[in-house]
Amino acid sequence: MESAIVHEQLNKPNNPGARNILICYLQYLMDYRRDVAEMDEHVKDELHRLQLTEYVKQLQKHDPIYGILQTAEGLETADGLDSKSIWSSLNRNIPNLT
Repeated sequence: MESAIVHEQLNKPNNPGARNILICYLQYLMDYRRDVAEMDEHVKDELHRLQLTEYVKQLQKHDPIYGILQTAEGLETADGLDSKSIWSSLNRNIPNLT
């Protein structure tokens, strides 16, 4: 998936497909991290950039996507074991998004 297109769609006001696009992109990022070695930094940067989109800024705190992106923010300061725990949480929770 092209990140520029995803970000463009997530910045469109009242885009009815934004949630599905975001969920698909989150799943894509986790698959990409799994399949391509040394992609943690790239995926971490993309997760952070998603928080700057208009769609994500409008998410309610009880929304599961909001919680996942907040969890991902912990990757910025996490060290070894904490980082593994956060990645495990993301891998476990992203596939369950609807």
